[in-house]
Amino acid sequence: MEWMTLVATLLGAVIAMGSTLLVEARKDRREAAGEWRRSRRELYGAYLGTLSQVRGEL
Repeated sequence: MEWMTLVATLLGAVIAMGSTLLVEARKDRREAAGEWRRSRRELYGAYLGTLSQVRGEL
């Protein structure tokens, strides 16, 4: 009977840790994708600004 309690507790801990790791991995992936989008947006903005400046000089 004592073993069953220990096994149930360990199983619960494994499930909790697994779900926490899964949530953290998804959050990291989402943050990386957001950072990539921000970088791309800034680069495109700089490109459009330079393009506008060159067009004005021509």
